[in-house]
Amino acid sequence: VGWGVTRGAIAEAVHSCQDQGLKVGGMCFRIVYPLPLMLQEIFAKFKRVVTVEQAYGDEYKRTPLAMFLRSKTLVDVLPMVSRATGRPISPMTIEEGIKEILNGNS
Repeated sequence: VGWGVTRGAIAEAVHSCQDQGLKVGGMCFRIVYPLPLMLQEIFAKFKRVVTVEQAYGDEYKRTPLAMFLRSKTLVDVLPMVSRATGRPISPMTIEEGIKEILNGNS
């Protein structure tokens, strides 16, 4: 899950993973408030919900988007790729993060 400038990188990484036969999905918001209706039900269809965002966070300190989504949906949302470097997140970085999660390394 992402929003804003991460949209293109997320879409490219998800398509690449799907082309490799991995069962993944992606979602990007144009705006984060108000959240789409039925978001909790959508999240419930997935084994794990993670965020991609340009803000610092990890499994101990959640990123702003992960915390916001968790507070509004009560679904455990974890940051998968988070950076506060000011540089764009590449599709390859997202794809590597997806594969780490699917291999149980995260």
